[in-house]
Amino acid sequence: MKRPMMILAAGLMLAWGGICAAEEPDAETAAQPEAEQSMVQEAETPAPPPPADFDEAAVVERCRAAARRLGAGLKKALMGAMKQGGPAAAIDVCNLEAPAIADTLAAELGLEVGRTSLRRRNPANAPDAWEQAALAEFAARVEAGEKPGELETGAVAAGPDGRPVYRWLRGIGTIGLCLRCHGAEMDADLADRIAQLYPEDSAVGFAAGDLRGAFTVTVPLD
Repeated sequence: MKRPMMILAAGLMLAWGGICAAEEPDAETAAQPEAEQSMVQEAETPAPPPPADFDEAAVVERCRAAARRLGAGLKKALMGAMKQGGPAAAIDVCNLEAPAIADTLAAELGLEVGRTSLRRRNPANAPDAWEQAALAEFAARVEAGEKPGELETGAVAAGPDGRPVYRWLRGIGTIGLCLRCHGAEMDADLADRIAQLYPEDSAVGFAAGDLRGAFTVTVPLD
């Protein structure tokens, strides 16, 4: 279910309001971890105007297509690995093949595409400030009864170089295939393998229908 983009934009402005605009950081800001300070800096960056010919509907469809292709590619690789070597082989696919699948697709389509989650396994998939706010809204909507896979949002934002980009997220629901490696109960050997590869793993304890995370797509607009 899609909500108007202005709703998320207003929510983000409220969530990030009150940030000090002084040139010198105060003692509290200076004491923040580097990652948190970078999130504050990102929140302060105003969104540049999109190009005059910006067609949001067309860009959103491009994002949806990229997410569908990434999801299909990952599912095919995971199911093949499960058939060949069980859940342990699927873990190796997530560790080694999933980033390569996303990178290949991104290069082909001329955009950035990947996955993120508030409860993640791979630290490389950590959400940034914009993604955290969107995922928090998704979680609240799922709690209220909406389906994760029907949730999406997007907005024009500033890219790393200050140029306009379109950022988009769509929720990922937890299905039966996910539970072998992300459920509340797990084989001991599999848990040991996950701990070796991802010592800071927090992507466990999910149930069917939970918000597992989201596909994230960034499209350059210039």
